Amino acid sequence: MEIDEGIIVGTCCSMCPESEMRAREATGRLHFLERLPTAKTKGRPRVSPDHAVKEFSRPAAGKEAVRASDLRPADVLRKTVRYLLSSVVSRTDLPWSEVYGFVFDRLRSVRQDMVIQRIHGDDAIFILEMNVRFLVYSGYRLR
Repeated sequence: MEIDEGIIVGTCCSMCPESEMRAREATGRLHFLERLPTAKTKGRPRVSPDHAVKEFSRPAAGKEAVRASDLRPADVLRKTVRYLLSSVVSRTDLPWSEVYGFVFDRLRSVRQDMVIQRIHGDDAIFILEMNVRFLVYSGYRLR
């Protein structure tokens, strides 16, 4: 675990940690936007590593401590936000409520990773600005 002055620094280089992808694949908790189109293992959909995005997970008592390998550093958080807002929000083949629910949850997870790592400056401004844009646009769309 990398620690800089008591602050944990994420080391996950993908939009979703490998451990979460495997766990959600094994338990059938993959969102259909994160699945490979046709591949299945033991009757369950398989994860698409290019489309899987870390879910929001509420902190709880008794939960094990956050690992650096489960946190995405600022550059990966920026990449995740760009993916969600350019590739997912623009989907017209799905009901807006499905798109909104998925993106809202995943942006919440991005903010959580950002807060845990105490990310600030230009990275935080970009992430929060994109969150606000999504929420304003969603308010318009959900009217």
